[in-house]
Amino acid sequence: MSSVLPVDYLCGTIAALVAGGQQRVGEDYDFVSLRAPTFEEFFKVMNRVSGGKGLISFREWHSRALEYAATHPNNPLARITTITDGHNDETAAYLVKGGQIDNKHVLGLDFESAILVDEGYIRKYLDRIHAASYSG
Repeated sequence: MSSVLPVDYLCGTIAALVAGGQQRVGEDYDFVSLRAPTFEEFFKVMNRVSGGKGLISFREWHSRALEYAATHPNNPLARITTITDGHNDETAAYLVKGGQIDNKHVLGLDFESAILVDEGYIRKYLDRIHAASYSG
C-alpha cells in the first residue's frame, strides 16, 4: 500500500515544501511510503481492530459498497466505488500498490520520514469512517 498515504501527512509535507522557498515552483513530486503494510496485512489489522468480524472478498465488499452508495450518495464511500469499478479479487491489491516512479523528486524514500500505517493509525482511520457514517 505504498501509494496510500494519510491526507494530513501529505498536506503537512506540501506545506513544508511551499514554505521552503521559490526554488521548488514548477517541480513535480511523487509520494511513497517504504513503511507501508501490504494490502493483506492492512486488512487483517483492520479486521482485528474493528472487532474481528471476518474478512470478505473484494467482490463481496464492492457489491455491498455499491448498495450502500446507492442509498447514501453523499457519503465518502459513494465516491470510492468509481475508483474500484472494474477490479476483482485478483486485481484489487493493485489499487493501492502504486506504479513505477520516474521522478527525481520522490518524498518518503527516507524510511524514517515515511508515515507508519500501524494499528494506531488504522484505529483513527476506522474512527473517521464511523464518524462519517453517522453524519451522512
